[in-house]
Amino acid sequence: MTKTELMTADREIELIRQLNSCDRGDAQYKRTLDDLVLSNLGLVHKIVSKFPIKTSSCSYEDLLHEGIAGLVHGIQKFDVSRGYRLSTYCYRWIQAFVGRYFQNHGKTIRIPVYLATKDMKSRKAVEQLTEEL
Repeated sequence: MTKTELMTADREIELIRQLNSCDRGDAQYKRTLDDLVLSNLGLVHKIVSKFPIKTSSCSYEDLLHEGIAGLVHGIQKFDVSRGYRLSTYCYRWIQAFVGRYFQNHGKTIRIPVYLATKDMKSRKAVEQLTEEL
């Protein structure tokens, strides 16, 4: 993965406003979206690298693609007027897309997402209680 320069907040706002003023099929829309995605690929990589890929049937590339899909979704839903940075807003979207893909495809036997989430919360609670006691 190549390293790209971080985008300034003013440049982000300018590109988001440009993105919102274009039609989705327009070439300018695609160029602007590409610029935003490329400048935030490091964030996607950081989130994807936290998942235990070695013990699952998911590959790094699969999770990276899902992370990029989450990033694109977050970019399209981003609202400049709220005052947040783009990366702060998109972090949750990337995490949600990658997490859902990992839960659906990461194990040999598929467990529904809501049960996997409950299981993860209970394991964290057990670990925390074990440390305290």
